[in-house]
Amino acid sequence: MTEAELFLALAKLLLIKSMATNAPSSEHVPSLPEASTESGNKERWLIIDNDAGIDDAAAMVLAGSLAKSYGVVIKALVVSYGNVGQEHVLRNNAKIRQHMGPDGISIPILPGHDKPLVATAGHASFWHGLDGLGDAKGIPQGPFPLPHDGPVEGGSQDMIARVTEIAEEAASKGHELIYCVLGPMTNLASAVRVNPKLKSLIKRLVVMGGCGNARGNDSLTGEFNVLTDPEAASIVFATFDNVEVVSWELTLVHSVPWPIFDKWRSLAPQHPAIDFLDKVLHLAYVERRVVHTDSYKYNGAIICDALAIAYVLEPKLAKKSKSVWVGVELEGTLTRGQTVVDWGTSQQAGKHGDKNCTWVIDIDQTVWEEMFARIGVGESSSSKPSSE
Repeated sequence: MTEAELFLALAKLLLIKSMATNAPSSEHVPSLPEASTESGNKERWLIIDNDAGIDDAAAMVLAGSLAKSYGVVIKALVVSYGNVGQEHVLRNNAKIRQHMGPDGISIPILPGHDKPLVATAGHASFWHGLDGLGDAKGIPQGPFPLPHDGPVEGGSQDMIARVTEIAEEAASKGHELIYCVLGPMTNLASAVRVNPKLKSLIKRLVVMGGCGNARGNDSLTGEFNVLTDPEAASIVFATFDNVEVVSWELTLVHSVPWPIFDKWRSLAPQHPAIDFLDKVLHLAYVERRVVHTDSYKYNGAIICDALAIAYVLEPKLAKKSKSVWVGVELEGTLTRGQTVVDWGTSQQAGKHGDKNCTWVIDIDQTVWEEMFARIGVGESSSSKPSSE
């Protein structure tokens, strides 16, 4: 048995042990949707709204690797802006899609908005590279779209129409529609304003963004995805009452330990998708690792969007969650873009609105590490949907 094969075998054993011994906390919200237990034709359909992005890339390949084993069908990739401009994000989606499993190339790409509703767009190219994929060498370049890039459809109005069409089809067939936002919430905010019935058609809404402890990563109190378009985030939290948040602070305490990350990277010669991601992630997680470890005391790879997608696929990944009210500060000189959370501990508890959000507080680290180890590899024989 090679060292890489031993690593995967150990990951499987850890998952089995964790699922046998770890029960969800009593504070975990029991109403979270799970994979269908029916043996009929009910499916879970997934739309991934992204601003790819190196961690978006890892998340999307994770989705393509494991979706089938969790009863999920990826129906569309909705393209935003954020980490880099939308032109780059479009190209990146086409490149990433080719590594999202055998059916990845056929997943439609739906270009959405290329700027915030009100604010001026920023970017995070200092982290994601100028092209959004770590300025990686050795991955395909060239004009976009190329013939092999697959379907790319319309603009923002077409995106809204297609999302609505997918949502209505899911409802008509009795399927569950999951909408996951990995970047700014501009596309969803715009879509639900044009078509309010999306509020009831989207059965699960998972957002990677926000911070519930006012310790931001872009401003003093603001997380990047929310701060990039606070008005859009405010609309989403004010409209939907079923938002599930995978926050910045959650991803900080659930990084992928460097030994596990490096063992996964060692599989690149055997798996083209891992080889692709190894190149994409190299700048942030290999070249700059010492800086992050020394300056920020990170003890592993913080891959925010991949954790969010893992939770989308396996809701029971959450060991502890809390039902809360969340709003977004739009006016503060120092706090614009802050996600304000009613934790029920202040004199104003309950005065700002009904609870609209499930805030994930803790996840099963062992299961998360096992799911990460399967990115680009495929489904594990021990990776079972929560319905089983």
